[in-house]
Amino acid sequence: MVNSVTPRAVLEKPISKRKDVFLAPFSKRYKNRYSFSRVPLEQQIVLLRCNSTRDQKFAYIRNSKAGCTTIANLLYLYEFGKEAEGSIHCDTEDLIKGIQYWRPNRVSDVSAYGTK
Repeated sequence: MVNSVTPRAVLEKPISKRKDVFLAPFSKRYKNRYSFSRVPLEQQIVLLRCNSTRDQKFAYIRNSKAGCTTIANLLYLYEFGKEAEGSIHCDTEDLIKGIQYWRPNRVSDVSAYGTK
């Protein structure tokens, strides 16, 4: 008999709900993190890795060793009309990426697929 294992989503750094709930009334950052923690885990994984343009015409889910840097540079070039200086992943605060932009990235995901 073969033992079947059901795959499940895993977030490397889980969002700490207790800390976020406690600090949410005092900090915009923790209020955002608490709201994000209520999103389904599968969506959290995608939204944390999503880069998008401000006009929400283009979005890309970062995937290491799969052209991530090249696509991020192309998004930056599209957005600002020039190449990024330095590392596109660390030095650039101009791209819409990461937990602070999960809401606009989720909106673009909803509009693209027609789901919530």
